[in-house]
Amino acid sequence: MYLVAKLKTKPSLIESGILKESDDINKKLLEKVNLFTEQGCKIPLGSNKEYTDALLLRNTANSAAKAPQTIVKFHGGSVPDLADLDVYGVFQSVRGHRLYDDIILHTDIGPWLDKMDVMTGKDKYVVGSL
Repeated sequence: MYLVAKLKTKPSLIESGILKESDDINKKLLEKVNLFTEQGCKIPLGSNKEYTDALLLRNTANSAAKAPQTIVKFHGGSVPDLADLDVYGVFQSVRGHRLYDDIILHTDIGPWLDKMDVMTGKDKYVVGSL
C-alpha cells in the first residue's frame, strides 16, 4: 500500500492539481475528516425535535449553560444511512493502524466512530490498543 501511495496515488494527485508537492498529506487527510464531521454529521439544533428536547432538558439543569448550536449524530439523522456506512467502512480498513489513531486523536470524528461501533455491534476502539 505504501508503495502504491508513494509511486502512483501521490503523483496522480499532484498532476491533477488536487495536491501540491509541498503539501503535508496527513494534514490534508485530517482536514477532510474534519470537513466530513462538520458538514455531514451535525444536525442543526431544532431540525430534530427529539434531540432538541433532550438537549433542552439537559441544559435546564444548569441555566447558565449556553445551548449548543449543533449536535453530533449520523449523516442519515437518528440512524446511519449509506453515506455513514460507506465512510465507516473506509475507516475500518485502517482500524488498528497508526493512521486510525491519528484520525481519532487529531479530528472531531471520534464520537461518530464510537456511535457507529455501537450501531454495527463492534467493541469500542481504544487508541493504541492494537
